[in-house]
Amino acid sequence: MLASLPNRCGAVLRLRKIFGYTQKEIATELGISEHTVEKQLARAVRLCAQFLLAQPAGGALGGRPQLTSARPGNRHDAGR
Repeated sequence: MLASLPNRCGAVLRLRKIFGYTQKEIATELGISEHTVEKQLARAVRLCAQFLLAQPAGGALGGRPQLTSARPGNRHDAGR
């Protein structure tokens, strides 16, 4: 998914979410404005969401976790 992002979007997303850089640090590192960092982060998140929504069930990340009903001993089962 990250490899499918445009270069700058991918770089900004990696620096922010993986390496924990601040927006100001990213701007300095990449030689862009903080406003551009904000726009690129928003774009990267939007593109990642579109990528994930386009995947079939059980696709890129193994699908969504299954929600199950309360089972005996489950804290949500208290009144039964």
